[in-house]
Amino acid sequence: MLMLKGENIMESESASLKFLFIIGVPRSGTTALLELLNKDDKIILGRERNKKVSPEISPAHFEEERFFSRVDDELSTLEYENFYASLHIRYKSGACIYIGDKEPGLANHMDYLVATFKGCKILCLYRDLYSVASSFNVRAGRLRDAWPEENDYRAALRYWEKGNKNVLKFAKSEMADQLFVVRYEQFFSGDENYLNALYQFLQLPITETVRDAFESSAAVWQKIQEKPLQLTSEMREFLAASRDLAIVDAFDELFPRL
Repeated sequence: MLMLKGENIMESESASLKFLFIIGVPRSGTTALLELLNKDDKIILGRERNKKVSPEISPAHFEEERFFSRVDDELSTLEYENFYASLHIRYKSGACIYIGDKEPGLANHMDYLVATFKGCKILCLYRDLYSVASSFNVRAGRLRDAWPEENDYRAALRYWEKGNKNVLKFAKSEMADQLFVVRYEQFFSGDENYLNALYQFLQLPITETVRDAFESSAAVWQKIQEKPLQLTSEMREFLAASRDLAIVDAFDELFPRL
């Protein structure tokens, strides 16, 4: 069992901010959601900022000196300038309400998150297995990519089942009200019901910048849909025979399409 290493949240510099996390199976759209929500000037989300210490993160990791630090090569100057510099200015403005991180692997440590970050909110991406497996194959086949070659469609099945089973377990717990599941296909196809529901969960008004970005995502979605899945018939047969259909049924029951 993970030991809680976080300092008392009331003693943290970031105590005035609420904590927000984006989790989900890798290749399920967590980065796309991160980019959308970072259009909101009330939100600051890192891009796997605490990956080196995950899952044993604490509120102290979100204090200004640590979150935006470039010491010890944890955050390169290039990454800071291209991504974190604008978020740092937003932080200094004092107008933010949420700070957090996008870290897919935290789907396996949700109990730790809610125990360490009191009152935090968790956004979980849920994506069709075949699309996830196809994306795994694409990354595994790229040259000069840090993605392991063995992380193909078979690994996708393992990640998809483990991560989503943990989400379902959490969804049946007494902390379930801290979780919002985002159905990838419905959300990024431009269904405004989902955007409205997500922002109701966050208790924030939808900004014009976010709404414009959301509408643009629908155009990107159309292009994605036009691309064939990188799965052979044999791969599809393997996934069809091996996947746990109870996971799909449980998500449909607990998180019906809006």
